[in-house]
Amino acid sequence: MWYIRSKPKVVSAFARVWGTEKEDLIVSFDGCCAFRPPSVDHRWRTRAGWFHTDQNGRTTGSDFVCAQDGLPCKRNSMTGTNSLLKTETSCSS
Repeated sequence: MWYIRSKPKVVSAFARVWGTEKEDLIVSFDGCCAFRPPSVDHRWRTRAGWFHTDQNGRTTGSDFVCAQDGLPCKRNSMTGTNSLLKTETSCSS
C-alpha cells in the first residue's frame, strides 16, 4: 500500500490538490479495508450504514484539511469502472 503513494501520477494529483510542490507533501497511512465478495456468499453483503467521515469541517477550523483516495482492486459494480463512488453527501467541493 505504501508503493502506490510513490507512483508519479498519484504524487502529481495530490500536489495539485494541495497547490504545492511534490517534495513538500507529507503522507500518512491511517487504515485499510476490504470487503468479502457477496457473490461467493450472500451473507457477506455489506449492510447499510458503513459510510463515514474522517474529519469534521465544523470543528477543524478549516473548510479543507485533508484529501484522501482509495485504490479499488475490482470494478465498481455501481459505476462499471475501477473508480470510487462519490455520493451527493459524501463530500463537498
